[in-house]
Amino acid sequence: LVSYWNLNETSGTRADSTGTNYLTDNNNVTSNPGKIGNAAQFTAATSEYLSIADNADLSVEGEVDFLISAWVYLDSKGADRQIVSKRSAGAGEYQLGFNNTPDRFVFTYWNGSAVEARANSLGSPSLSTWYFVVGWHDAASNTANIQVNNGTVDSTATGGTNAEATSATFNIGSEQGTGNIMNGRIDEVAFWKKVLATQEKPDLY
Repeated sequence: LVSYWNLNETSGTRADSTGTNYLTDNNNVTSNPGKIGNAAQFTAATSEYLSIADNADLSVEGEVDFLISAWVYLDSKGADRQIVSKRSAGAGEYQLGFNNTPDRFVFTYWNGSAVEARANSLGSPSLSTWYFVVGWHDAASNTANIQVNNGTVDSTATGGTNAEATSATFNIGSEQGTGNIMNGRIDEVAFWKKVLATQEKPDLY
């Protein structure tokens, strides 16, 4: 486990309870009741998000196992809503969020092109409902994967090539700063440099 943000703060900097990756509050991210304690409340209309500059902890350049988990509560759809994103213009490393066109939670891994795993097993997520969304890259099986509420895993082959090298900012609640802002709540975000074992994901859920 590299970083864990419980997002219990009502405003300002969000602490990393495992590491040193404290998140900057951009445009006054507020709070609302979360899955556990408080959750960060994001409002798309005012471009609210949390961020930290690129660093080795949160980078996955090369052929690296990594996993992102979070509780998510959508207030609205109608646009893409990012949960976690490390992407800059024209390049990226990874992204976990809701994509509006397929109406699915999606995990994207970049290795020269975007490899997307869609949560088709869940289908269309409902509004005002908590979901436990997990996205990960498995270097041994060369797959991008997504799982919601400990359900069926949806996987896409990556081709076994390395992730892109970028200096992109790590964001919670947005893509590339002010793009595709979450409209809803995000809680208990974790970033792992491993693939969780078969029993670890349901235990965490």
